[in-house]
Amino acid sequence: MLDWRNIRRLYEELGDPFLMMPISSAATSLNQSLEDCNDSFQEFMGPYGVARSCWTVPCELVHEQIGIVIGNAFVLAQVGISQAVSICLKLNEYCADISRLPKSKSGFLKAESAFIYDTDVSQIEAIDAVANYFKHHHEWPDGWSEDHAKGVQRNTILMVKKLGFSEDGLTDNMWRALFLLSIYDNDLGKLCRMVSDWRESLPKLFKNDSNISSCV
Repeated sequence: MLDWRNIRRLYEELGDPFLMMPISSAATSLNQSLEDCNDSFQEFMGPYGVARSCWTVPCELVHEQIGIVIGNAFVLAQVGISQAVSICLKLNEYCADISRLPKSKSGFLKAESAFIYDTDVSQIEAIDAVANYFKHHHEWPDGWSEDHAKGVQRNTILMVKKLGFSEDGLTDNMWRALFLLSIYDNDLGKLCRMVSDWRESLPKLFKNDSNISSCV
């Protein structure tokens, strides 16, 4: 017998935009920190800029701080992704025809998500990978060698290489990630709104399943 109460709860939770609002709000609050860092960095640069080899220690620190602020926004967005994938995998267990649906996290990260221009990487895959890069790249093997990595680490290395990340440039990589996601105005809240839109589209993957539709 189907547990219709739990199925309905999971289904509604998956597409509920209000569950992303606190996460989106936290990401948006990082905008002020990013703006302050950018202002400080521009003061160091002056009207004509300064060659990288001539940057002062305070300038280097602020530049690094910019990357950390942006990285935290990606991690917040990843929270919403992880929640959604967990719900989808639980709903899979109730489906009558699971062959129609993704069977793993990687499949759901591609489902219902736009793809980054000229790549086979979806926007949601990118957000998840960038968050993992930000949290764990210091643990990665020298040269980001795929032969010396496995599991999530190896998959993330492969993903960020596709995105054009370099080994020694946290902040530059973070700026590149925002650019690839078409976030040009430093509005970090857009990362979570992107995840929220994706989450709201996922329920339709399950709606056509006879078991799920009979419970919701």
